[in-house]
Amino acid sequence: MKKIFRNVTKIKFIVSIMSILVLTISIASLYAHNDKRRGDGELRVFTALLTGGQEVPENDSNAFGVAFLTFNEKTEELCYSITFTDEKLVGTETAAHFHAPAVPGENAPVVFTITPDVSPLGSPKNGCVGPLSNDQRKQLRKGLFYINIHSEAFSGGEIRGQVIPEKVHFEIDDEDDDDNNGDDNGHGDDDGDRGHR
Repeated sequence: MKKIFRNVTKIKFIVSIMSILVLTISIASLYAHNDKRRGDGELRVFTALLTGGQEVPENDSNAFGVAFLTFNEKTEELCYSITFTDEKLVGTETAAHFHAPAVPGENAPVVFTITPDVSPLGSPKNGCVGPLSNDQRKQLRKGLFYINIHSEAFSGGEIRGQVIPEKVHFEIDDEDDDDNNGDDNGHGDDDGDRGHR
């Protein structure tokens, strides 16, 4: 009977993770689409997986979360979509922050408050912080930012996730798609030249 219960629990856990990932990808697509429509420059992509095991010191919280983030080089804003299992937090959430600079296994000071200043308590959290300073942009690109969800039970943080840069980034044109003069390559020239700016 215990084995069946454990298997059902594992299946629920996997389904929860898959649901969070689908939600995160959907929200991330929306962010990317909105940034593309504004024509704001270069967009860099980051992700984070939040667990109690990444805290310093680590804890045995069963809560977990995922985050999809985009950094807009022109506006210097870091936008995020964070989803986590708040019902599995040992204590009630009290705050959420971006911390930097730190590698995994080290702590760092708060650089931006997520909750309660930008996003409300609970999951999901969606919003933007910034502008980032030159040093903060370098730290972000090097993977030295992390997200920390604090709770009453773990005032130093219950779940944490290192913000990891993805290898891809997107260059977003400042021109509307309608300005390509009707040519097929979408770059405003007929000779196939990419027209890098």
